[in-house]
Amino acid sequence: MCFRALSREFLLVAVAAASVLSIQAEETTPWPEVFRDVTDVNVVNIDVFVADDDGNAVSGLSQEDFELLIDDEPAEISNFYAIRGGEVDAPIAPAGVEEETPAPPPPTKDLALVFYIDNSNIDANRRTQVFDHLREFLLASWRPNIRVMLATNDRTVEIKQESTEVPHLAFVALDEIEKTHTRGRQFEAEERDLLRQIAEINVDAATGFVAIKSDDPDAAKEQAIFAAEAVAPMLRNYAQQRHDLTQMAIGELRRFVDVVGGLPGNKAVVYVGDDLPIRPGEALFEVFSRRVELISELSTTSGSQVESSRFDSTPQLEELVEHANASGVTLHMLDMARPASLERGSAGTAHGRLWTSQATALEEAGRRESKRLVADGTGGRANNGFSDFETVLGGIFEDLENFYAVGYSITARAEDSEARKIEVRVRDREDLKLRYRSSFRIRSPDEAMHQQTLSALLMDSFSNPLEIALEPQEQKASADGKHYEVPLLVKVPLGKLVLLPQGKEHRAQVSMYVAVRDERGRSSPVVKHRCPISIPNKEMLMALGRTAGCGMRLKMRGGPHSVAVVVRDEVAGVDSTLRIPIEISASTTASLDTAGAGGSSSNGFDR
Repeated sequence: MCFRALSREFLLVAVAAASVLSIQAEETTPWPEVFRDVTDVNVVNIDVFVADDDGNAVSGLSQEDFELLIDDEPAEISNFYAIRGGEVDAPIAPAGVEEETPAPPPPTKDLALVFYIDNSNIDANRRTQVFDHLREFLLASWRPNIRVMLATNDRTVEIKQESTEVPHLAFVALDEIEKTHTRGRQFEAEERDLLRQIAEINVDAATGFVAIKSDDPDAAKEQAIFAAEAVAPMLRNYAQQRHDLTQMAIGELRRFVDVVGGLPGNKAVVYVGDDLPIRPGEALFEVFSRRVELISELSTTSGSQVESSRFDSTPQLEELVEHANASGVTLHMLDMARPASLERGSAGTAHGRLWTSQATALEEAGRRESKRLVADGTGGRANNGFSDFETVLGGIFEDLENFYAVGYSITARAEDSEARKIEVRVRDREDLKLRYRSSFRIRSPDEAMHQQTLSALLMDSFSNPLEIALEPQEQKASADGKHYEVPLLVKVPLGKLVLLPQGKEHRAQVSMYVAVRDERGRSSPVVKHRCPISIPNKEMLMALGRTAGCGMRLKMRGGPHSVAVVVRDEVAGVDSTLRIPIEISASTTASLDTAGAGGSSSNGFDR
């Protein structure tokens, strides 16, 4: 018989210098189209949290009380039910509808609770208080249906504790994170220096409004103007550096959403940090503008709003919100910073002389705005200060058990990937406060598989309807002497695949997605690998009892790793997931846990 499989190898490389996992892969030919114009009808449920002025959950609302707008256009609510105390209230049929409304499925109470501690944007002096609050919350709130994960960001994200139901493991990880040295807030010294330089601008000499004691008043004026002109680019450089750090933090958080997006159940990420300004440097630009506003010669100096708008992170935060909503991830934002008014010096310092109430308001508003934008956009919560810490954390479980599910039907083609704006209102009740996701987008199958692969690195149980198996092959040292090549064979029973007749052959379209996590919790990007399968028609009956094999080469440094693979039958839309640990050592054979993978293999198919 003649089985043919077209496959290409890829390299999974752990780069030593940067200590970052990366993957390189060759481009492959796109699948030939089998089905065209496929249209799916999806029912989208929007979880709406309704509270009164005191923050208490509001009950007793019916479907008729709600209005739904999609992309600013009224939309029909196709299904509706209320959750109270974690149980489904009896659905209330709209007026004029006599037939019994079918009962909705009970909501899942499973929660993936993720603490994302942004070490690159947190005050080192407040860390002890932060971790004490987290421990107290977990001790009081742990319940059987939650899985807790802990991650940190210090320029790169590291998973400190993968998703676990064991409280002890979470507390051990918290202790380890607390002891980790962090950069803390990095710009305080530079900010103090800029304030000093602003204070030293001799405004009196530059304006000429006040007589000054000087042998050469014109020279004194010129020197003052020069000093002012020299400070402006320093302020822009300061704002640019903070903007770059903020962009980096947003980018890492967005990538982390991909890791969490493939987890089952409800997904809540608690961002813990204190310095994620939406327009960094805005308050300093305000101080500078007020200081030099009477110097007419500084015609090239823009106002504070114009200057700070150059470093606005609103578009990136909105993209983060859209991506989190598409991934079903709710972001709760905990701001650990002290109020800006308490961070400034006394009246006898340069801070006190220059730092106006307007500057304080701008700084605090910039912090709040970024966190509110993210939390409100994803239906999450954000605190109003350190004292409001428990309100956010306790509210996570309240949201899980008290909400309204407002659903609508959406007809979307496979290529439809545009985000749709959502607005929900309660008729004639402007006093109520509503929280819900501000947008919805249908993930493409490829995007969903990427997220599922990353999440598989953090889970213990997997769905494997295709009955795939992973078989390690003998490893060998690579030519550079620093890495090891570990061949891995993915095996799929042909009888589990949908094989379509195409001329003299039957073909299956199989895609594989692979990612690796190292011992420090850093995850590689996901590589997609296509493995087309062609079987002559006359050999189909015999082939159905065989197994297809698709090989890959992993190149990595020594040490323990986890490899996750997702195999998808593109025609049937069915996928399977497996993960194996790999211990790379100086021995000639890789140590891999292959539970459930058994059997012999070749480089193509079992014969």
